[in-house]
Amino acid sequence: MDFLGDPDIKFLGYQSGANGRIPGVFLFHHRVCGTSLAVELSALVELVTKPVYAPSRCLWGKAPIFVWLARENTLCPWRCVCEFVAELSRLLGAPVKPYGADS
Repeated sequence: MDFLGDPDIKFLGYQSGANGRIPGVFLFHHRVCGTSLAVELSALVELVTKPVYAPSRCLWGKAPIFVWLARENTLCPWRCVCEFVAELSRLLGAPVKPYGADS
């Protein structure tokens, strides 16, 4: 993705797919022209070495680290993209905190 090298591109965040069962999109904003862009997760998989789907931490009986659906009071499916999304978000420069952590 050549546009990731553009200093005027700002990573906005990740928008989960329907019920967490399908991957969502990564949202970007171009500061100069003011447009926003949604990039499907599948277009960015080569940037991270982790598998896209991994066992959900919700099912391990442990406090979830990255539960994107928690904002909707929904648990992730047994295999979810949360770990992958968190790693890619860090790579794109976003601070990733556990859900419920202070902003």
